[in-house]
Amino acid sequence: MSSYRKTILFASLLVLLVAPLSVFAADALVGTWKIKITPDEDARKAGEKKEIEDKITLKGNQFVSEHWKKDHKFEACQYEEDTRRYGIAQFSAKPTSKTAGKMTWTGTVAANQMKGEITWTKADGTELKYTFEGEKQQ
Repeated sequence: MSSYRKTILFASLLVLLVAPLSVFAADALVGTWKIKITPDEDARKAGEKKEIEDKITLKGNQFVSEHWKKDHKFEACQYEEDTRRYGIAQFSAKPTSKTAGKMTWTGTVAANQMKGEITWTKADGTELKYTFEGEKQQ
């Protein structure tokens, strides 16, 4: 076999091995996640004293948080993803509410575990920060 054919064969095998990994990383984000949200110290001082149990869904390029939609009218929004890291995926979403302000969610996913940070800028300009972590629901 010529070296040209060997190179083509090797490149083809490499593509076949690497392509599923990037698909897996993107698929790692998609689904419903049960998370626990914890306010930071400043948010606690501002009255956010309890942890929040929430379910978020990332599907069809849409992000939605059940808790924030129900309690504060944050609408579903598009999310951005970065799945180049072969096994660790990242996302960010910026939902808004006509009455409660805007949020920025950033998170990472490895296997079925998710963790990240939330910044909520209320309509009056007050900024509250939270962390979250959880796992994918089956």
